[in-house]
Amino acid sequence: MPSISKEQKQYYKSRIRSAIAQNPMISQVALREQLAQDGLSLDRWYLAGLLKDIQAERAKRLNALTQIG
Repeated sequence: MPSISKEQKQYYKSRIRSAIAQNPMISQVALREQLAQDGLSLDRWYLAGLLKDIQAERAKRLNALTQIG
C-alpha cells in the first residue's frame, strides 16, 4: 500500500474540517458518505484516524488559548 504524503493528508483534513463546519453534528458514517459524493473515498479506519488528529489539534489550540488569558 503506498504511503500518503503530508500534503495529501492535509488536503483530506481540510475537506473534513469543511464538512464538519457545515454540519457540526454530522456522524462519521454521514461524513464518509458526503465525502464520497464529493469524490473523496476514504476507508473508515483512516477517516477515524484523521478525525482523531483534528480533534487533538483543536484541543491543543484551545488549551494554548486558555493558558494565555
